[in-house]
Amino acid sequence: DSASMRTENRITALQETIRCVSEFATLLTSGMTIRFLNFKQDGNFNNLTDLKEIMQKVQMVNYEGNTKLGHWLRMKIVGPMIMKKADNNVLKKPVIVAVITDGEPTGEPSTALGSTIQWCKNWPSIRNLGEAAVVFLLCRVGNSVEAEAFLKGLEKDENLKDMVYVSPYRVDDQLAIFQRCKDDDGYRTWVSQNQLLILTSNI
Repeated sequence: DSASMRTENRITALQETIRCVSEFATLLTSGMTIRFLNFKQDGNFNNLTDLKEIMQKVQMVNYEGNTKLGHWLRMKIVGPMIMKKADNNVLKKPVIVAVITDGEPTGEPSTALGSTIQWCKNWPSIRNLGEAAVVFLLCRVGNSVEAEAFLKGLEKDENLKDMVYVSPYRVDDQLAIFQRCKDDDGYRTWVSQNQLLILTSNI
C-alpha cells in the first residue's frame, strides 16, 4: 500500500487479485489473513472467510508511505503469526504467505526481505516442521524493472531455496488481458492455478 501504487492500474489489480485469492483461501477452515505495509488498522484482518467482508476491509486502505517489505513482513507476519505459533506448537502447515508488491524495497536495506525469510527458514521450531512448512509467494504489480530484478534475485538465492516462489507474471498485465477479453472468470482461474502451483511444486 505504498504511494507508488496509485500509478497505472495497480490498485485495481491488487484488489482483484486479493478477491481471487480469497475465493480460493476461504475454502479453507482458517480462511485468509491480510496485512499491509503502512496501513495501521489491519490488526484484525485475521482468518477472514467472507468475501464481502474481505473486500470491504481492503477498500479501507489508503495508499501512502514507502516499501519496507522485510521490516513489516517480520513485524506483522513472520514473528507474531508464524514463529510464535510454531514455538507454541499451534502452527497449521502449510502456511502460504503471498506478498504482492509494485517495487523494490525503500526505506530499508535491499537485503531486508531476504533476511526476514531466511530468519523464518532457520528458526528452530519452523525447521522441525520439515521442508516447505512455510512458503513465500512473491508477485509483482506494475512495470518497475528494478522490482523485477529484485524478486528474481530472491528466487535465485540458494539460502532461500524451497521457501520462495516468484510468479513470472505481472498481475496487472494478466488482469488487463482478461479484461480486454471480458473474461473475469479467466483471471480468477489464472490466480487459482498459480496458488495450486505453489501447493504442488513446493509442498
